[in-house]
Amino acid sequence: MMDGFDRLDGWLRSALRALAPAARKTLFREIVRDLAARNRKRMSAQAGPEGDPWEKRKPNRNGRVRSYAKMMTGLRAARRLRATSAADGAELGWTGRNARIASVHQLGAADLVEPGGPAVKYPTRELIGFAAEDIARIRDRMLAHLSGA
Repeated sequence: MMDGFDRLDGWLRSALRALAPAARKTLFREIVRDLAARNRKRMSAQAGPEGDPWEKRKPNRNGRVRSYAKMMTGLRAARRLRATSAADGAELGWTGRNARIASVHQLGAADLVEPGGPAVKYPTRELIGFAAEDIARIRDRMLAHLSGA
């Protein structure tokens, strides 16, 4: 069974293909900038895309937890969280060392604490993702762009 959103999404895909490449690139740039800002805000709130809080830091050797310091402050900086757009789509993510660090946290992988140091399994902390509200905002932005608003 197809609901109204499925039909709407099909129509949006058709309308996007009909847009000129420059207009699609402009639309994708607006969307990815909005997504970047929303994801930065969530990272600042120490929460995943659906609003679920990240797992707290573990205590260090002295038994203290650095709960006063927010995690991922460097990764959420605009100069590191890259938003790029083209006529065929948009990307939001990191490059180089920042990408490696982000993927360890996004996927909950193991990594070295410091070069030559012990390997630690980090808990999954979803840095970038789509919440239902994000998808609705993208749909609204696309409709507004296509209607000329």
